[in-house]
Amino acid sequence: MSFLQPTFLYGLLAVLIPVIIHLFDFRRTRKVYYSDTRLLRQVRETTRSTRQLKHWLILLSRILFIVFLVLTFARPYLPPVNSDRLQSSRVGIFIDNSQSMSNKLAGDATGLETAKSLADKLLNLYPAGTEFVVQGAYEEKGTLMYLSRQEAGQAIRDLSYVSQAQPLATILQKFNNTFNNQPPAEVILLSDFQTSTLFTRPLPHDSLRKYLLAPVRFTTYRNLVVDTAYIKNPFEPDLSKQLMEVIIRNTGRNASQDIAVRVFAGERQLAVANISLAAGTSAPLRFNIGRDRQATIAGRVVLEDYPVAFDNTFYFTLSPASAVRIAEVRGRQPSPYIAAVYGNRQLYQLSTMPATNIDYRALAEADLVVLNQLEAPDAGLLSRLLELRNNGTNILVIPATKQDIDAWRTLLPIQKTNLNEPPAPLAPPDFSRPFFNGVVEKKEEMIGMPAARPVWQWGHDRSALLHFKDGRPFLSEIRPGLYVLASPLLDSLTRFPVNALFVPVMYRLATRSRHSLTPLYYRLNDEEITLPVKGLTPTDIVKLSNGRITLVPDQHVTNRRLTLRLPGSNMAAGHYQVLADDRPLATLALNAPLAESQLAVADSEQLHERFKGMNYQIVTGDNEEQIIKGVTAAYKGIELWRYFLALALLFLLAEALLIRFL
Repeated sequence: MSFLQPTFLYGLLAVLIPVIIHLFDFRRTRKVYYSDTRLLRQVRETTRSTRQLKHWLILLSRILFIVFLVLTFARPYLPPVNSDRLQSSRVGIFIDNSQSMSNKLAGDATGLETAKSLADKLLNLYPAGTEFVVQGAYEEKGTLMYLSRQEAGQAIRDLSYVSQAQPLATILQKFNNTFNNQPPAEVILLSDFQTSTLFTRPLPHDSLRKYLLAPVRFTTYRNLVVDTAYIKNPFEPDLSKQLMEVIIRNTGRNASQDIAVRVFAGERQLAVANISLAAGTSAPLRFNIGRDRQATIAGRVVLEDYPVAFDNTFYFTLSPASAVRIAEVRGRQPSPYIAAVYGNRQLYQLSTMPATNIDYRALAEADLVVLNQLEAPDAGLLSRLLELRNNGTNILVIPATKQDIDAWRTLLPIQKTNLNEPPAPLAPPDFSRPFFNGVVEKKEEMIGMPAARPVWQWGHDRSALLHFKDGRPFLSEIRPGLYVLASPLLDSLTRFPVNALFVPVMYRLATRSRHSLTPLYYRLNDEEITLPVKGLTPTDIVKLSNGRITLVPDQHVTNRRLTLRLPGSNMAAGHYQVLADDRPLATLALNAPLAESQLAVADSEQLHERFKGMNYQIVTGDNEEQIIKGVTAAYKGIELWRYFLALALLFLLAEALLIRFL
């Protein structure tokens, strides 16, 4: 038997007090004489032995009461058999306060509430003077500090949900950065051990430190989440007919039945639907979100799904539909199809200029630059195009019938082809690629493909957007944002401009411009967000505000683009305004990381595999009480103070009964 508080054993000296009282009679007696004491002497002789027995029993009861009371305060326990428990005065505690811990256990307590209660009780299992370091699921501090028991208890109570979790490997590594390079020798891990967030990196090999794993298990693992959302018909000029498709996914391992899905634009409900999903499956829902061209819609999709509710609201933003700015640089014999396809003034703002008189300011403001059949671009234009491409401007190169290959090689890795070859047929596109998503309504229908005669080529490109049947590329994205066609858009060389694919492909090239497209939503774990801006200088301070809190993220401005770095776990999901001197620049929709909604957790077998080679112990239980008992018995041994307290009270009762009845 060992003691958690052995200094209390000095209290055993108190047993001398009843011994002294019983050995020395401090009461003064007085003699009383009677005329006849014969009868009194007889009574005294017959009760003396009984009275002495009573005194000795009372003395023994008092001694045992004091002994067991002192042992109670000394916290006796029986160490577990073959235990290698570390006698450490420094203990680390990890409490998973990620959003997945909002799931419910039996008794309607959340995982975080249970973990915090467990941690608070575990503090009392350690001797006085033990130092603790407390860490949550996302810590940005460089150095962790040791806390007293009271300070650690307050730190545990102050923990609240964070929007994302760091990998467990990072969390364990941070314990090594504890103050004064003295990491804890024992670490307690209280978590649901979610595989999609905590185990994205292998754990560091550590066989010296003792780990105690206390998995928190929930009553159900059902959860619906919006996987993604996008505009189904982005090329629809009439925005009143615009459709949004929402993919709902069941990330749990229990089926969901008749879950209501509601779509709101501001406070106005647009649509409602019900959905049922088996575990691990997904299904699309399509809603009409017809809107005004100049209005910003701060919308949301709301799922009525419980008990996991942190991801029930999916936020999205539809920015005003501004026209895509296109700059066309025309050669001596330009194709007329560019002006025709981008002639819709509601969708496109087309500026045309000859190659001999280029407006470089218009090029800098354009989202898409079309080089319409230039023969020999000058070095100044190519240099400016390279700079624009690096800054996010899309470029489409349409070759001329005759061109200076050497002049183009500064921008394109091309070589000339034999124009005497007959036209070659194009192969149908791969509609599963993101570029062609939503281009056609029915992918199963056969599309007649035209033929073309290439004037240059750039080798074999398996990632080409369109290619000939013999494998040669026809339309490729050679570098990000740099597109090139193999043939001029002339009727004598190709029928592609009059094909059904021409208009949607050209529209997609325009709408894929990095300046013109703003995503419907972002995730809180996105490291950077890039936005198109006007009139913003590098010295302006940009803020993010959701009406309750205002943040100043890391930021920089380059060439009409604002790049923001989200500040870790300090943000909650919702709509945020991007402000510059209180002037609104944009509205962002930020949602919880998708990985946090995937409720798959590591079971005991998987935990053994993850912690293989480490000094660890797993304690399981269906509720808080079972886990505490498991920790106490398996990790700290069997505590005996309750039994000693019962014995102390028993002997106190025995003393009272002896005095009263014996």
